[in-house]
Amino acid sequence: MTGTPGELAQKLEVSERTAKRMIAQLRESGLDIRYCRYENSYILEKYH
Repeated sequence: MTGTPGELAQKLEVSERTAKRMIAQLRESGLDIRYCRYENSYILEKYH
């Protein structure tokens, strides 16, 4: 589990803004990444 955006940033040792930018880049590359508040984690919905 990735945790909140802030927790993910800590795990990656980057700022929260950078972590969000990284997620945005992955989305732009075609990955269907969603944040699930229930699971408190980013989820890869579909993988081609």
